[in-house]
Amino acid sequence: LRIERLRLLARKIFMPDNTEIPSFTFGKVTFPKIIFGMIATPKIETLDQAFKMNVLIMSDNEVRLLLGIQVSSKEKYQETNCIMCQIDALGEYHTSFKIDKKPTLDNIPMIGNMAAALFPFVREKVHSCLQSNGMAVLLPPLNVIQMLKDFANSSAFAIQDLRVPPDSAKAPLESEKSG
Repeated sequence: LRIERLRLLARKIFMPDNTEIPSFTFGKVTFPKIIFGMIATPKIETLDQAFKMNVLIMSDNEVRLLLGIQVSSKEKYQETNCIMCQIDALGEYHTSFKIDKKPTLDNIPMIGNMAAALFPFVREKVHSCLQSNGMAVLLPPLNVIQMLKDFANSSAFAIQDLRVPPDSAKAPLESEKSG
């Protein structure tokens, strides 16, 4: 009830012409993959970071983001990275707007904000893995929206539309047709 009142107030203040304010509700976060390996305990100066992101369109108003990060040390021990941490986080979102039938990074409102809301969970999980193994390393803050713009056309970014088209509804069985 309180949220609805705030939305109405925001609409009156910011949208006097009654246009819809795009918004999303952040559901839950799960970690389908966590891989951590450490060979030696080097003095860690810097960590390499690599990201991936998959946008999964589940329905007209439901999006799931799979944000992955791989962190590894630049220091090597017998040609192997001393530290390697790979984490995937899955965030579930419900939107106040319908998602375009041909979704792209540019026509899904607030997709950058959704990713930015998920990143602190990934960052904390990396920090937790490193800290529990005796390393006080914290990933620096990241402009996730700019990161999305930078790798939007790379293989590290993908959009999958998993909505079921209405015409693909199950056809009746032969036994159902005859009565």
